[in-house]
Parts: sequence; structure tokens; C-alpha cells
Amino acid sequence: MIFFQLCNRVGHHSTSDDSSAYRSVDEAAYWDKQDTPIARLRFYMLNKGWWSEEEEKQWKLESKQRVINRFIMPPQCGGI
Repeated sequence: MIFFQLCNRVGHHSTSDDSSAYRSVDEAAYWDKQDTPIARLRFYMLNKGWWSEEEEKQWKLESKQRVINRFIMPPQCGGI
């Protein structure tokens, strides 16, 4: 399967670049908050039946628990 995802850069190219010269603040805010690549992929997968709200809920719970567990008991560094 080939998957293509179009992404838009939200910020400046560099400190000398002013992206507001070619993109409005409203457009940048839209891309940053509403139409992110992750949100589009999620919507696509939901529509194809490859992902569900229940799976996402379970994934979020499991991921949160993994992070908490790492803070409680971090992995041991061998020989350090």
C-alpha cells in the first residue's frame, strides 16, 4: 500500500523568514489547529473502518499507563 500525505509547514522557514508575507495568520492557525496531518489520517482511517473511537479510547488509556509506568519504574541502564 502506498500512502501519500500532504503537509503544510505552519511556521517560518528560518529566523530570517516572515511567513506572514505569504500566509495569513488565520490560515496558519487553521493548519496548526484544525487540519493537521494526524487529524486527516485519523479521519481517513475512521472512514475506512481501519480505526474506531473505541480503539482510540483504549489506545489512549494504554499509552497513558505506559508513560506512568516508566516514571514509576524507569528501565535499568546496563553497567552504568
